[in-house]
Amino acid sequence: MKLNLIKELNADHALLLSKMEEIKSLPETDAGIPRLLGDIKEGLTLHLGKEDREFYPPMRAAAEKNENLRETLKIMGVEMEAITGKAIGLIDGWLENGLSSRFREEFDALFALLKDRIQREETKLYTKYIKLG
Repeated sequence: MKLNLIKELNADHALLLSKMEEIKSLPETDAGIPRLLGDIKEGLTLHLGKEDREFYPPMRAAAEKNENLRETLKIMGVEMEAITGKAIGLIDGWLENGLSSRFREEFDALFALLKDRIQREETKLYTKYIKLG
């Protein structure tokens, strides 16, 4: 069961990164970018909901007995709230107002931020989740 959830979450990550890579490969004038941005927003929202429902409850329960895990979850939770707010804010802005002259720069920074977070989540948190008894 635990491994299945991790596989699903990893697949979500791969899909998000794939859509972001696709945007990076397109010219800023490509008409498909808004659809891809909408897909990324929806995928991110669904993924975070899945983590909140299925991943974090057992992690929080285990953290009650493990101070290191508790601190890791606290730090990564605060970080994820900030990243999510930034990602959704940027995507909503692009979808509502069109792509600004800074789109490429902002998108590349968001991509790097999400890619780094995903890597740390998969190496730090998911391995701890699999080890839960």
